[in-house]
Amino acid sequence: MEEYLELINTSLPGIKGKVGNHPFIKSVTQFPLILWHPYARHRYFCVMTEKEQKKWHAVLQDCVRHSNNGISEDLPVQTPAFTNAVRLYRQAKGRYGTWDMMCGQPPQILANLVMETLHSDLRDMIGPRLKGKMQQKQRNWMLISDAVYRQVLCHTNGRYKELVESCEVQRVPLDARLRTDMDQIVTSKEHVTNKIRALVSPKAEQLLQTSVQPYISSILDALMEPTSRGFSEVRDIFFKELVELSKNSLNGGGKEKLGDNMEKLSMLAFHPVKMQSCYDKVEELNLEGLQQRFDVHGPSVFVSRVQILMREQMDNSVYTFEQLFNQSLESQGQEDMCKTIQRCQDRVLKKYDYDSSTVRKKFFREALLQIIIPYMLKQLSPTCSPELPRFKELIFEDFSKFLLVENIYEEVVLQSVSKDIMMAVKEAAVQRRHNLYRDSIILSNSDPNLQAAGRNPVSGVVY
Repeated sequence: MEEYLELINTSLPGIKGKVGNHPFIKSVTQFPLILWHPYARHRYFCVMTEKEQKKWHAVLQDCVRHSNNGISEDLPVQTPAFTNAVRLYRQAKGRYGTWDMMCGQPPQILANLVMETLHSDLRDMIGPRLKGKMQQKQRNWMLISDAVYRQVLCHTNGRYKELVESCEVQRVPLDARLRTDMDQIVTSKEHVTNKIRALVSPKAEQLLQTSVQPYISSILDALMEPTSRGFSEVRDIFFKELVELSKNSLNGGGKEKLGDNMEKLSMLAFHPVKMQSCYDKVEELNLEGLQQRFDVHGPSVFVSRVQILMREQMDNSVYTFEQLFNQSLESQGQEDMCKTIQRCQDRVLKKYDYDSSTVRKKFFREALLQIIIPYMLKQLSPTCSPELPRFKELIFEDFSKFLLVENIYEEVVLQSVSKDIMMAVKEAAVQRRHNLYRDSIILSNSDPNLQAAGRNPVSGVVY
């Protein structure tokens, strides 16, 4: 409650007013729960006990986590195009680095993008005109902010739908043109890339050596410790649930009881209370000391991403176990159920160790890119950005829809640091405390059936 009231008290900076006798919010119990949004109306809940508060806190956090994960990863072209467009728009306004409001469905992200500027402008214009005591001004401002946000969201919903339809109409002729001129487009891109690289590489290398390389290991350590603990907790919880399943099988109960236990297991990844200890491990992620240097707003972007990956890995493990267990029951029947569970468990845990290692290494590479690339682009901007327009003259007008100088420039910067990032993650893989497999390791017990039983991990959106 104290944290929430502090947020409310800073919602109208510079605005003065008499403090009323009544508090901004009065909780009817000692155990409140508050859903806070920077632009929309806030929601208040009260429960009767601390145990209920912790349970509902976990449930609401999981709902928010699910809602924030609204960008589809099943669209390999549309999703990166959208996220890159948002990032380039913010960079054009001098806003580099991670962004906490890059969450939700695309229309919500666009609404957040509009409100990022509009909210402060409205507050400066309307705030001084608000009447009443301070608490009333704060309430009125919340209502105004909520109304504006809903109006903006309604507008972005319609415009985004129109944009998607427009892109779909243009896709077919663009695809045909791309296939026809592919060789020329590739040749043109290579020519422009070499020209831009000649300009950018010396400056990027100097920046990399003096201001990036010395900090890569520190950033990686800060990311790896809580992430590895979180994934280890996922493994422990999954193991405990299988031990419980094995105990229940010894107590009998037949097929019906087994079916009930398997149904509970199937929802393990989506049980917020049981998964909370995993999520808590990652909440310990701390980038303090690096945030100011690299313009990282905070660790929340990375914490949310790891939590989603942990849930996916738990769900994958449960699914794989179900497939193997059902196959074993079909071939062997229900005799010696404990041994069947044990065999399936051992195979799934080994697969989890390998898959979670792969997922974590991919996350570390992406996180390093999300931290370092915006920093390098910001530092290089004063000397490199003014030079970019002249490279547009090297691209034929017919190819201008396929080749963007800004994208090629960012690719060159990306290539300059990728080798160092890959090497840092590779070196970290040999440290036993992180429980990471080296890329050359192949599971000794891997077989086609095991690989087929598991679902491939969902890939993240690369910077």
